[in-house]
Amino acid sequence: LVWKGNLTPEEVAPGVIAEAKFEEAGKADSTHIHRQRHFSEAEILGAVEKAGLECIVVYGELDGDLQIGLDEETHTKGVYLCRLP
Repeated sequence: LVWKGNLTPEEVAPGVIAEAKFEEAGKADSTHIHRQRHFSEAEILGAVEKAGLECIVVYGELDGDLQIGLDEETHTKGVYLCRLP
């Protein structure tokens, strides 16, 4: 697969919508556009609270491994474990 992102590291910031194009090498008809938005931890926890949930723990994910705590400089994803109070 060929992955082409549209943002430089300097352009990545909370709230920005990032887009990347994936395609199988040499097959233009295989193109897939992937969009994602970065939400800050404060935004996520605010949405959790607004939904009437309680956040139990936040994990950071890197290469398939979960670690307690989220470090946005290290982890590629955050996983929020929540429950009804």
